[in-house]
Amino acid sequence: MRRSFQLLTVLALATFATHARAQAGAKARAEALFEEAQALMKKGELTSACPKFAASQKLDPAVGTLLNLATCYERQGKNASAWASFHDAENAARRANQTERANFAQRRADALATKLAHVVIRVGAPNANLEVKLDGEVLDSSAWNDPLPIDPGDHLLEVSAPGKRAWSTTIQVGVEPTQVDVAVPVLADEAHENVPPPTPLAVVPEIAPPAPPPSSPLRPIGIAVGAAGLVGIGIGAGFGINAKSKNDEALTHCPETPQCNDQTGVDLTHDAQASATASTVAFIAGGVVLATGVVLFLVAPHPSRAVTARIAPILGPGVGGAAIGGTF
Repeated sequence: MRRSFQLLTVLALATFATHARAQAGAKARAEALFEEAQALMKKGELTSACPKFAASQKLDPAVGTLLNLATCYERQGKNASAWASFHDAENAARRANQTERANFAQRRADALATKLAHVVIRVGAPNANLEVKLDGEVLDSSAWNDPLPIDPGDHLLEVSAPGKRAWSTTIQVGVEPTQVDVAVPVLADEAHENVPPPTPLAVVPEIAPPAPPPSSPLRPIGIAVGAAGLVGIGIGAGFGINAKSKNDEALTHCPETPQCNDQTGVDLTHDAQASATASTVAFIAGGVVLATGVVLFLVAPHPSRAVTARIAPILGPGVGGAAIGGTF
């Protein structure tokens, strides 16, 4: 039981430490955004400054950030947003017992109240499924038919409901403290058009491709014979390597040829000559067999062309092979 308690304590401390690090990171980012926003507002770049104040407030809510955000909105001409932000700052300051700041925010909000423009979204018969959006934000039904503070400029009003055609309009609000009334029409039912069934596609019969011509047995025979020829050439190469090796060894016993009195050197010389002869014979035989295999492969019947071939052996001192000719 004690071990379980210790484990829970360690986990709680780890969670607290992680949360503390996350909070510290958020505060640091919020402070950086706040300083950037202040610098931009001093330069008069309000379009960039106000969003940074808002992002800083979201990361780390503070009365001072709210007051700066409200001031930024007021200088930007967004009286409704400034009025709402000053009210939020007043409430936050009173909760924090910051009376001076609370009173300051209240005075600024009261001064802006006389400059506000309002919009009234007039909805007729109540509809629980009706959704009303102002600038992408859903308006609660309690806000319908009542004056809502709104910033000057163009605002998008969207109304939708299941099974109904959506409706939208653009509301234009001036800088004067006026009231704009917008009547939401009864949404029409979605049209269910009779869409004719798609025209069936014509079925094109599949034409089987022509059967390939029967393969000739000469091709596999040619491959096998050619492989045997390669083996013969390989044997000839082996005898050739052996002949050279023995001849090199014989030279160590009989450096002066043809006179040699060392029997071992004489024997090695004879062995080298025998291996050389065997190598020549194997090369010739392998070359002829390989050439025969190639001819058998090439002369196999082909439906698209005629093939003729001829082979002639080549023999000579130290040379062996075959010559192939014809049309392929």
